[in-house]
Amino acid sequence: MARSRAYRRAQVARAQARTLRTVRIWDGGNRSDSLYTDLESRPAWFGVLVSTHCRPCSCAMCSLYRGYKSARDHREALALRSALADAGLS
Repeated sequence: MARSRAYRRAQVARAQARTLRTVRIWDGGNRSDSLYTDLESRPAWFGVLVSTHCRPCSCAMCSLYRGYKSARDHREALALRSALADAGLS
């Protein structure tokens, strides 16, 4: 059974409100000087965040381990970097 237009619009409004709350948290809270207080001046990526439920991309270029083949390689590189810094070689 198809949903009504009002229901679909309400769901879109709920998704946008949830995304706006999440982006405000990322921005540091509900400040008056925030870029996200004006509903009409939302950036283009806001729609992408709404449609992806504020989840980042899972590809290797966007993840935390960008440039590393695995999380283990990333941990080893961090350990090496801290060991070099402790030895004064960084």
